[in-house]
Amino acid sequence: MYAALLLAGPKALAQQDTTKTDDGLKILGINLDTLLTPKLPKVDTSYITSYKNKLHVHLLLEDTDYALRLINDDHRLIYKPNISSSAGIGLSYSWLSFDVTLRTRARSKNDMRGNTDQVRFGLSVNGRKVQFSTNYQKYAGLYLSNTDVLAADWFQESDTYPLRPDITSKTFYSRLYYTFNNEEFSHPATTFQRERQKKSAGSFLVGATFVSSQVEGDSSLIPLKVQPYFPEEANLQRYRTTTYTVNAGYAYTWVFKKYLFVSASFRPGLGLRHQTGTLSNNEETSIPVKLGLQGDGRGTIGFNSDKYYGGLTGTLLFSSSSLESNNRQRSYYSEVRVLVGRRFGYKAKGIFSKIPGF
Repeated sequence: MYAALLLAGPKALAQQDTTKTDDGLKILGINLDTLLTPKLPKVDTSYITSYKNKLHVHLLLEDTDYALRLINDDHRLIYKPNISSSAGIGLSYSWLSFDVTLRTRARSKNDMRGNTDQVRFGLSVNGRKVQFSTNYQKYAGLYLSNTDVLAADWFQESDTYPLRPDITSKTFYSRLYYTFNNEEFSHPATTFQRERQKKSAGSFLVGATFVSSQVEGDSSLIPLKVQPYFPEEANLQRYRTTTYTVNAGYAYTWVFKKYLFVSASFRPGLGLRHQTGTLSNNEETSIPVKLGLQGDGRGTIGFNSDKYYGGLTGTLLFSSSSLESNNRQRSYYSEVRVLVGRRFGYKAKGIFSKIPGF
């Protein structure tokens, strides 16, 4: 319809029934908000209860394990952030969810793993059939955890791990999934619990994943002592990766005692990864596109009543793909999250009432 209006030209466009009334903008006599507002979800109410018109507010506690690995046949470098716990808050209403977490541990000058600044925020749009989520994660300050690669007696000479406060890691991770059994199985009930699974059910999933990440330092990411073992990456100061993945998997939720549930999902996939790098002399390099693995697994134990909800969730994100010759870069990210929340009666007002679906 919109393409036809544009092709018709300014004169024809002016003749269309496009008016602005007290009820809002109309196109061909149809209110624009009506066009954009999602229809009420079609579900089997014996399986799913929807809290679409409730405001969900939840507190988050997270414990994460992130590792960046540079690997060849005989040697590997493992960089990690000195951080485990973070806390934050999340909000969810209608089809939109948002959450943000920050580190909880105070800085310490005597910490043998150095200091890491961390921030993460997530945004998700969950419909009855299609779910989209995107997350941004940043770490600033890493340490080399496997000190034996530099010296077997490292701690006889030093009281700290090899520290790289200059290294930063930034990652965007976006996922899009279609749920086949969307009338009986609720994906929103297993994430921020805008719905409740009343009876056990599962569904096959198919979708796509996009990952964009960048790791950089003020100097080479490869310590001078081991650079001979990484000839292709010896002077690598920054690298960027972009991965496009097609995923398929399955999710299932078991319901106990009406309000208790256990949910699990596994969504592996094959992806194409492209990498570019910047050497210490500012020379740009590009690594040919490689085929690799990209996916995630998730498990949740929780409760979900008409007013309160919460749970314990464990997530593992994994990816790998070839670099040059026998060298490889692999990154792993696991997370344990505790969520406790409450639903509130809410009617969108002001600027929020203008958002379609609110």
